Amino acid sequence: MAREKKERRFRVAPDTTTEVAGERASSTGVLVFSAVLCAGAFAAALAAAWLIVGAVTLPGIVGAAIVGLIALSSCHVAQQWERVVVLRLGRFNRVSGPV
Repeated sequence: MAREKKERRFRVAPDTTTEVAGERASSTGVLVFSAVLCAGAFAAALAAAWLIVGAVTLPGIVGAAIVGLIALSSCHVAQQWERVVVLRLGRFNRVSGPV
């Protein structure tokens, strides 16, 4: 019993069960949004590199991949079970999330 509590305390992934119905929450929408955001930033950066150079080159692809990864890491969609700290201009504003 103590081991289960210890393992739960050090768990990295949040518990994805909802308390109301005991169903598993889906993160499919978040994954689709993240994939579309990354692909859109990649395509825009690759198109910009193609317009500048006139051809698709390896440095253009690498640069577009870096832009896509930066766009992917710059956005976080809070799941319905997460509470988040809201900062305004680097200062604490409030804690937001489900009550």
